Amino acid sequence: MNEKTEEKKKGNKYLKWIVISFCILIFLVIYILIMTNNIYWLDNSIYNFIKSFSSLKMTYIMTLITEFGGVIGIAGIMITVLTCLVIYKKEKFALGMILNLGLGAFFCFAIKYIVKRPRPPFSEMIVMQEGYSFPSAHTVNNVIFYGFAIYLIYKNVKNKIVRNISCIILTIIPILIGISRIYLRVHYPSDVIAGFAIGILFVIIFVNIIYPEIIKNNK
Repeated sequence: MNEKTEEKKKGNKYLKWIVISFCILIFLVIYILIMTNNIYWLDNSIYNFIKSFSSLKMTYIMTLITEFGGVIGIAGIMITVLTCLVIYKKEKFALGMILNLGLGAFFCFAIKYIVKRPRPPFSEMIVMQEGYSFPSAHTVNNVIFYGFAIYLIYKNVKNKIVRNISCIILTIIPILIGISRIYLRVHYPSDVIAGFAIGILFVIIFVNIIYPEIIKNNK
């Protein structure tokens, strides 16, 4: 291993720890603000900004986006992807996707039932949604799903243009889904921000600890 490769590995390691620390910090700050009832200035500021773009057309678009990122939407995409992976004999990728989303969803719902933050009032919702609010499961699940997909593409696609365009598109999708949850008023902005932090944190842990074990045991 040459010196340049060693330096790159060290740089990537430091970057991972910086991102992990930042995600944990964001989550803890938001959690503390929620528990002390000091979060509403942040939520209202972001919501009022997004609300300024509201229109019937935008509401229709946001409703489609949020459905795309829901259980049915993401399940349909995942089944299609898993089928393709099995056909092309990429079982370890398929197993990784199943465990990644399954464990991540469990982790998300565990936090929901620990914090038990109520959703915004029904009278403010554009579409009806029940259950606890923090964090946004739509956001967490999509960050986890598309984040792992980005990892697989980055590691396995050799064509740089295809790889970069694919990663950009897959990054934009969960961002749009998170924004749709705020726009439709089924989540507070802080739920979505925390969802991104949790999702990114989980993906980093998964691809560095859990997924390497899957690869090792399926060689």
